[in-house]
Amino acid sequence: MRGKSAAKLGIGVVGCGNISMTYLRNAALFGDVELRACADISPDMAALRASEYGMRAVSVEALLADPEIDLVLNLTIPAAHFDISFSALSAGKHVFTEKPLATSASDGRRLVAEAAERGLLLGSAPDTFLGAAGRRARRLMDEGAIGRAVTGTAFMMGRGMEHWHPNPQFYYQPGGGPVFDMGPYYLTMLVNLLGPVARVMAMATRGQEERLITAEGPHRNTSFKVGTPTNILSLLEFRSGATVTFAAPGMSSGTLTIRSSCMGPKARSGCPIRTRSAAPSRCRNVGPTGPTSTVRANSMARATGPMPRRTEPTTECSASPTFRAHWQPEESRVRPAILRCMYWRLWKRFLLRERAASPSPSTQPSISRSSSRRTKRLACLPDIGAPTMTTSLSPLLDPEVRHVLDLDRQAAAPPFEAGTPEEARRAYEQGFPALQGEREPVGSLTERTITGPGGPLTLRIYRGHGVSGAAAPALLYLHGGGWVIGNLDSHDEICRWLANMAACVVVSPDYRLAPEHKFPAAIEDCRAALSFMQDGAGDLGIDAERIAVAGDSAGGNLATVLCLLARGDKNPPTAQLLFYPNTDASQAADSYRHFADGYGLTAATMAWFRDHYIRDARDIGDWRVSPLKAESLAGAAPAFVAIAGHDILADEGEAYAKRLDDDEVPVVLRRWPGQIHGFVWMGRHGPVARQAVGAAVAAWRGFDPVFGNAQAD
Repeated sequence: MRGKSAAKLGIGVVGCGNISMTYLRNAALFGDVELRACADISPDMAALRASEYGMRAVSVEALLADPEIDLVLNLTIPAAHFDISFSALSAGKHVFTEKPLATSASDGRRLVAEAAERGLLLGSAPDTFLGAAGRRARRLMDEGAIGRAVTGTAFMMGRGMEHWHPNPQFYYQPGGGPVFDMGPYYLTMLVNLLGPVARVMAMATRGQEERLITAEGPHRNTSFKVGTPTNILSLLEFRSGATVTFAAPGMSSGTLTIRSSCMGPKARSGCPIRTRSAAPSRCRNVGPTGPTSTVRANSMARATGPMPRRTEPTTECSASPTFRAHWQPEESRVRPAILRCMYWRLWKRFLLRERAASPSPSTQPSISRSSSRRTKRLACLPDIGAPTMTTSLSPLLDPEVRHVLDLDRQAAAPPFEAGTPEEARRAYEQGFPALQGEREPVGSLTERTITGPGGPLTLRIYRGHGVSGAAAPALLYLHGGGWVIGNLDSHDEICRWLANMAACVVVSPDYRLAPEHKFPAAIEDCRAALSFMQDGAGDLGIDAERIAVAGDSAGGNLATVLCLLARGDKNPPTAQLLFYPNTDASQAADSYRHFADGYGLTAATMAWFRDHYIRDARDIGDWRVSPLKAESLAGAAPAFVAIAGHDILADEGEAYAKRLDDDEVPVVLRRWPGQIHGFVWMGRHGPVARQAVGAAVAAWRGFDPVFGNAQAD
């Protein structure tokens, strides 16, 4: 950009609200940075800040694409922190974000991993632990000046943000509140002083269901609903043995007081450490360079210092993911833990990292524009290993999907892998009715029991409206559920849709589930159901030469395997309709890393399903478990493959469609970018589920000329 110094670090600001003025004013404290552009959901607000501080007002997309922007300062509301920060990292920009780093620990780990992978710096408030008071307290603790701390208290006091902030609504919604917005200052200080947390117990209430805005501004004297707990009382047990009461009876910042009873030769009764954590409207730094800012200008001057233009820093960066990998996950895991305890009233354990070394204020690396953003890993970003849980809350998500995920988070139910298969089945049976709509009438519905390989096998048979009593097309539908959960009722809705939309007969078998019946029991039952349809076509009123197979998730896995097994049959399946199928039990695809947590089906849950299903690890390589590993897919039935864009199984579904195409099997691949795993049986939450089923039926018709010539668009 003309007139700008290429030697300076170009700053782009996303979010031009109340807090931005503090950052923008203090940018002058850093001689090697330059404000270059800003963006906001309100173009007028961006234009105002741009005129005040000599920047360009642009869109978020333009800001992220601007080669003159080296670091993105993310000052959006908490719910948008991950989306903006991840997009900025993906665009090759360094990032510093307001607190919290993300609204879940798994999102935070995803950001840390992405920054490390791309060789970028990532920093975040709260950075107050680097202030003079916090550093002095830490030094005294490290020197043993007070002995061993065994107890303490941390308070957040105040009337509420609505009394001073012109737009306080965001604070009282999920992703805000005292635990996520103000709490990180105190929790970070505690973790820095006392080390990792072992256990958390908490209770909370909203206090007020509505809040009245009294601060000056456009919303003065208006009320809004409170959507998150605001009065918190928690007990933190640290691995060191210290126990601390963390209380947030108010809504603003206050004084953090840690009173440590001392043990050892220097012990004195009631030996206190007191540190003040100032309000977030105080001074901040504008990037993850130098030790990150403190809350006072004099503290910032002490903590920051010059920013040498080095391309290969060799010292630890205070705000880098390396240092934050020690302390940031601790406070970011404690925060959701406190919220979970509010609902569960249970003790929760956490495996947290050891206490981080205190960074030196005089040896801090800077960000250089000449550094390689994409291929070179900076010295202050060593390999921290692959994250155990990763997620994103992508802006591409369908609004109804976001609503479903919000409901899931609010329910705070334990994951399936936290209990037994029986408990998982009960939870699943209680939960799926809330996601599905009213049962659509069909022409007829009957059940029949046949002799299966493991005993009686129940089949539910749907005949669509207007379907003739003879030679009708037929579909064998295999329900999903990770081979462990799911039943005839859980997928009743989609079977009814298929029967009516395709004008066919749908047969759904209640196949045996794991771990009581491990691989290959489910396959054997599905094979028996298909043989029954082929051999008893006349009795069922179907055409043996026009039988297709369909399934979702684990049912999609069984459908693919069945179509491969039946290649030599007299009347093999004429089509396979696969909704987000599981095709590779090794679970190594990139989508497992990108969507491992936060999107309904998690990587941990999928591993739990698989491990219940297989007999031992050798089964993972068996193509009947991992059909993607089959030597050849040639001769399989033409396939329709539906992919959800935010699904851990997305990559293997795509890979299976490609393998089919490579082996000259006709395939129709459809992607729904804004959806998550399981969206096809979430009919209550929008029309997309029926649209996907309609696309599958259209593809089936395209494969079978008798149906007509309608092709899937």
